Amino acid sequence: FAKTRLLQPGEAQTIRLTVTKEQMECFLKDKSQSKRRKMMSYIELKDGMKVYGEGENAVYAMNGMSLQIEKGELCVIMGASGSGKTTLLNVLGGLDSLKSGELVVDKKKVSGMSPKELSAYRRECVSFVFQFYNLIPDLTVMENIRIVSDISKNTLDINEVMKAVDITELKNRFPNELSGGQQQRFLSSV
Repeated sequence: FAKTRLLQPGEAQTIRLTVTKEQMECFLKDKSQSKRRKMMSYIELKDGMKVYGEGENAVYAMNGMSLQIEKGELCVIMGASGSGKTTLLNVLGGLDSLKSGELVVDKKKVSGMSPKELSAYRRECVSFVFQFYNLIPDLTVMENIRIVSDISKNTLDINEVMKAVDITELKNRFPNELSGGQQQRFLSSV
């Protein structure tokens, strides 16, 4: 990881971590060195810009950021406070929109989607595990999962999912009765 360094606020760089059984490589690729590939990546952000505020108070959370992530690739995003990490994740997840630039995920142009299209994108294509778990405190684990299941198109059997993440015995508990690790496992099932 000798090439890894923290990003400074406003820097447009990509940190890429590719993991295989035989090797682990870490790349820090500056935007100026990136070259357009003939094949489209699974996630491709080109010249993404996100600005909060206007005029003298404008804060450029992303200023010309570009990145490419292949399907199955593990990508680590790290940087100094204010470098745009959370903004990037919010844009990739459809929680926030770019001021300019283009975001394509799985050959679907996400940038420019209507609010209704973004809602469908978030519901059908993206999973989030928030720093704060955003669980409905008055519902049990099973009831929280059922809510998500009710709004999803392609749902799995709730009992099988809970078994897969080892939370079956917690299904009648409320979120405040779970440890942080149990809450994370629970959220990965949703």
